[in-house]
Amino acid sequence: MPKNVDQKSLPNLIMPGVQKSGTTYLANLMQQHPDIFVPKIKEPTHFIYRCNEELNYPSGDVIKSAFSSEGAYNSLFEGQNEVKWRLDASTSYFYKSNIRKKIHEVCPNAKIIIALRDPVGRAYSAFNYHKQLTFESVEDFDEAISLEQERIDKNVMALTPYIKTGFYFSPIQEWMDLFGRENVHVVLFDDIRDNIDKCMLEICEFLEIDPIHFEFESDSNTSVITKSRFKKWVINRSTSGKSYDTPLRRMARQLLGPELRAHIRAKVIRPFVYSKSGSEKPKKLSDELKASLTPQYQADIEALSELIGRDLSHWLIK
Repeated sequence: MPKNVDQKSLPNLIMPGVQKSGTTYLANLMQQHPDIFVPKIKEPTHFIYRCNEELNYPSGDVIKSAFSSEGAYNSLFEGQNEVKWRLDASTSYFYKSNIRKKIHEVCPNAKIIIALRDPVGRAYSAFNYHKQLTFESVEDFDEAISLEQERIDKNVMALTPYIKTGFYFSPIQEWMDLFGRENVHVVLFDDIRDNIDKCMLEICEFLEIDPIHFEFESDSNTSVITKSRFKKWVINRSTSGKSYDTPLRRMARQLLGPELRAHIRAKVIRPFVYSKSGSEKPKKLSDELKASLTPQYQADIEALSELIGRDLSHWLIK
């Protein structure tokens, strides 16, 4: 980090995941609090690029960020020096050790909030999410699982693997080792779903800010399966995939600033993507597949349960 960069121009609150565990919903609620600043871009994914990593998918899409440079990233938090907490909620930060270490190097005094979900349910939700965005190239979850290690070896989905992401213990242990156990707060998806009032009260206590009345809304980040050809066409051309670097998109990058482009995606494209029009709910994960996937996580879940002081035995029910 350049010596002339003020820590107050950087985030001091990181929510690194886990993907499809309620982070978007939490960020939207936290945005209501006057002591928390959430930039227009919830997931700038900046530290991926600081580590020379990239977000890529089986479809061939490589997700580019308008905030990969330090200047662009710092601009997200410009003018927010007096706000107690400044949030970066990029879920692609969770899995890799080098990204955790880089965040600690740049933002050593940050607090960390991590949302977790039962590993099998999270993996299946992530698979459907990637299908929704047309980033997943296979139709069946079990086929995607069988391809996971091959994909990782080819540096495809290396930051967001379906199965390996669900081994939470070691990453969380390292987050705690780096930032201090007292500076890492774990939220369970079950808490978000079943007792969001208590969940938000605990977050306020963790951040040492006064609790407020939060306006709760339904989660707009629920995955659906896109069927409409027109809708797929819009999704494809609104992502940052290398396959769609058209003259029109290049012109948009020249004429519109990164925040405005991201704001359009968040307020126009994203609601369209998650709308029920031209979509249908994904199939329920079969009991047989869930039963076959769950046992591999048992030792990790038991260790995690002891680490965070929470009973997670319900995650092991097949």
